[in-house]
Amino acid sequence: MAKKIFNQIIDSLTIHGEPDNSLLECVKALSKQQLYEMGFNCRTFSEEELENITPDNLVNQIPLNIKNYYDFTPRELFLNALKIFTEQCKVELPLSEKIKKELDAIKDELFSDTGFLMSRGILFLFQNEGTVTPVLPKENAKIFAEILASDPELNHVGNMMDFHKYAAVLTQLYGICPVSIFMEIWNRDYPDKQISDKSEFKRLLKNCYSVTTHFYLVGNSLIAPQIQGRDVIDKIKEARMNLSVYMPSAEEIKECFNCYDYDEKSDAFRSIKQLLVRTTKESDYAEHITYSIFSMIKAGTDITKMEDFLMENFGVTFDKKTAPKFFQMLMAMGMQCHLWTKWGNTGITGLLNLLNEAKSL
Repeated sequence: MAKKIFNQIIDSLTIHGEPDNSLLECVKALSKQQLYEMGFNCRTFSEEELENITPDNLVNQIPLNIKNYYDFTPRELFLNALKIFTEQCKVELPLSEKIKKELDAIKDELFSDTGFLMSRGILFLFQNEGTVTPVLPKENAKIFAEILASDPELNHVGNMMDFHKYAAVLTQLYGICPVSIFMEIWNRDYPDKQISDKSEFKRLLKNCYSVTTHFYLVGNSLIAPQIQGRDVIDKIKEARMNLSVYMPSAEEIKECFNCYDYDEKSDAFRSIKQLLVRTTKESDYAEHITYSIFSMIKAGTDITKMEDFLMENFGVTFDKKTAPKFFQMLMAMGMQCHLWTKWGNTGITGLLNLLNEAKSL
């Protein structure tokens, strides 16, 4: 699924014409739609600014994207980018012997890195007379050279990665995570990196936002990318209006650092995925569907509608023997997992709270 998304980005942002190594000329070669799309991906422009975006606006933002890419992304992604620049773009950068050896050891596909770098205006792809040419503009190359000169072994790349991971994990826990709660939990767990000024915290969050794919920033909240539409946001907020916020420990948060869903290590996730693997005969597809199911349930979708949802969106149907098992698994999931409609509390926690309230009456 990720490969498909990034391939779509590459196709939509590829420039048809002769390559140029000037940043401004690369941006000027974008169509109006491509300029809008790249500006949208940078996530720093308002809707009004996007509607009237100019090449100069985007050119001024791209150096900040590179700085944020250095601060907020993992070291391995930064190394992958350097490999693309040196091998595919044929750009010479001041690489230390240690970094050269690390680049030589990289064997993974780089499609996602290429798509991401294109989406932020760091890398451009030109197609001309059947030849595809990746271009790292000279201005961008200069910034990367300066980074390597100041940090030749890249020991400090991703120095704000934990901040990025906390933002991603807490967004998946709550679905809609207010900045104030993120700030409270961050300061609790990182006393040596406390950020007491809310405006400074929001500035860092906006910098992180320009290079993340793990949340949207809407007003004073981080929104999970699976949540689409104002009506869904309002529904989640209304459902949890009178509930207390679940506060995870630092250890629990860090256990989810590499998870796409907060509950993907749960028995419920594993059981539903296994059922779908047997039904679809495709493990990756089954996992993708399981993530979608979890998002729908966490956002408050009635489990009785899930069978129709699977049929309409994924072509998945269950026989009479399997369907009851599927619904039992959904009910177990609702009890085990942290729900966006319950402020990150599990269904069983909510039930226990109701029982305790009843006892006190």
